[in-house]
Amino acid sequence: MSLFSIFKDNSAAPSSGSITHIAAGTVLSGDLNSESPVYFFGTITGSIISGGDVYIGEEAEVFGNVKSPNVYMAGKVLGNLHCARTIYLKSTAAVLGNLTCAEVTIEKGALVAGYLTVESEKLNELRAKSIRYLAEKKVASLISEIPETVVSDAEVISSEEIPENLATDAHRETRIPDNGHKPNRRVRLSKVTKEESAREKQNPSAEDSYDYPKNIW
Repeated sequence: MSLFSIFKDNSAAPSSGSITHIAAGTVLSGDLNSESPVYFFGTITGSIISGGDVYIGEEAEVFGNVKSPNVYMAGKVLGNLHCARTIYLKSTAAVLGNLTCAEVTIEKGALVAGYLTVESEKLNELRAKSIRYLAEKKVASLISEIPETVVSDAEVISSEEIPENLATDAHRETRIPDNGHKPNRRVRLSKVTKEESAREKQNPSAEDSYDYPKNIW
């Protein structure tokens, strides 16, 4: 008896042993879970999840997903097929959903409306290499976009315009020296330098101490 001889005559399916057999005319609502092979000839609104192979007869209708090591079908499935190994669709099969497997055979006349994903070790290696390549390319692109000097949005002003009580050593170094030559250097007065100056006011050093006038009010 050939593999698909059971699809037109469900009585040919084995009636004993570790097999789940759903006869034609049986209507199920809810998921069907089995650790043994499933011979399905009825109608189910729900998924078929099996640890063994699943055989779906020509008159069978499955309104849900099918997940098993191998699926051999001649009927109708409105859902996704996910198999660790093989999906075999006879010419009378119709699938409205995605197929995921390691190998697939589709006879002429079978109908499939969905995406096919063939997963294998070779494909996974290629996918990993592609991800690494794209990641390295993205990192290189980001590095090339980093400017050598990052300019903040703070207003650029001359150190000569900074009040003495807010000036730091860095500001004083850029002021016009006694020889009258102005250095080609400008500094930024940012929020950080103001906070640093405030801390210097609270804890002045011997070099930067400033005598504030008393009783000015």
